[in-house]
Amino acid sequence: MSFYEEKILPHIIDRACSLGQVMKLRSQLVPLAKGCVLEVGMGSGINLEFYNPEAVDMIYGLEPSEGMRRKAQANLRRSPIRVEWLDLPGEQVPLEGNSVDTVLLTFTLCTIPDWSAALLQMKRVLKPGGQAPVPGARRVPP
Repeated sequence: MSFYEEKILPHIIDRACSLGQVMKLRSQLVPLAKGCVLEVGMGSGINLEFYNPEAVDMIYGLEPSEGMRRKAQANLRRSPIRVEWLDLPGEQVPLEGNSVDTVLLTFTLCTIPDWSAALLQMKRVLKPGGQAPVPGARRVPP
């Protein structure tokens, strides 16, 4: 990755993704997560403050950008929930099938080059009856 992608872009993305209305939407969606969570495009860990530590066991943070993972360190230190980084793109989820209870994406899918392959990977790792929180919806259809 280039200097720009690792040093500058993470700050720009973090700033743009933490504006008022965006944070309001995050505050409504993220608390719906439960159990073992796969957060695709975890970025700077901006969602961590909204997870319910009583409902979430752990989070797999899928984030290919080393710059974003570095930027997340302060948020990780403040979070009571354990996060395990997966430093691969969304099209390559290195988890076993049927292994997570919740898949969470917030403003991420448009950044994944092969979004259809990424969605198939998310569906593969989601347990039967698992959820992908979306306002007004609770479960991913089989």
